[in-house]
Amino acid sequence: MQPFFEGKESEHNWSKREKSIIKLRKLTKGNAPNEFNSTYIAGIKALLDGILKTVNSLRTTVSSNGCHLIQEIAKTIGPGLDSMVEILLRDLIKLCAGTKKISAQNGNITVDIIMANVSYNVRLMQHVWNACQDKNVQPRTSASTWLKTVLNKHGHHKSHFEHTSGVEYTEKCIKRGLADANPGVREGMRSTFWVFAKIWPEKAEAIMSTLDEKHKDLLEKDSGNPHSPKKSSKSAGLSSGRSATLPRNKPGAPPKPSVREAIAAQKRAAMAAGTLPERPASAQSTASLSPARPSTSMSTIRPSVSMASIRPSASRSATTIVP
Repeated sequence: MQPFFEGKESEHNWSKREKSIIKLRKLTKGNAPNEFNSTYIAGIKALLDGILKTVNSLRTTVSSNGCHLIQEIAKTIGPGLDSMVEILLRDLIKLCAGTKKISAQNGNITVDIIMANVSYNVRLMQHVWNACQDKNVQPRTSASTWLKTVLNKHGHHKSHFEHTSGVEYTEKCIKRGLADANPGVREGMRSTFWVFAKIWPEKAEAIMSTLDEKHKDLLEKDSGNPHSPKKSSKSAGLSSGRSATLPRNKPGAPPKPSVREAIAAQKRAAMAAGTLPERPASAQSTASLSPARPSTSMSTIRPSVSMASIRPSASRSATTIVP
């Protein structure tokens, strides 16, 4: 595979590169990572530059296959990818800032999966902090998701997280995200704030106290807030709606029949008594007003034969046929 990844991508080697990436995906899903772990990781490390070339390819299918390969490797070997994380995150975060929507989405998902499966390192937080300061909106929007993944995955190791400046980077990311000019970035960071508040509530209170009333109100109304007023009002509305739709019959009384059942019962009773109502006058009037088709008789269609022609006659020549 190594020769296919040398040089730039061209019309002659892009298909061979894609086939090589698909073959690596098959090996990753097979027994190679488990039975030949060291050999497999060494091979991936040797082909890492070529894999990143396919990730940055201008052909969407080639780039997607490269991203899917890295996702599967991260899920399969997990911490075995630690030595390659730095190079992978550098290129994948750049991919998130690209103009191609599919490639940017693939890059975002791949970074998220890597952060969820590799070991914690302060470099992960530094990459998230750099993404929060990016001039493009896409990395800033994705940074809230990555930060939430890191907190959910590694936040329970509080002492290690605190001693490696993880909390400081998290506070800086949240403050910057909540004050971002883009509303999508602010909305994504609000849900991340409440994940942070579950682990470090005192520090979350300190961040909230620095916000103005408008931003504080929006933060409290976020769906990630376990005590959000929206959730309580919604649950109250659902309970009141259910009580309003319940039938108000007295206990023990039979349920009231519907209108359709009442009409059907009246029709059955009328048929049994033989006293069906007459046809409405409107239907009769419309029937009488409809134009009648002209009657056609045999006399108008075929020529008539005179009665004299069917009388018995002595001579056959005396018969006259009227045309």
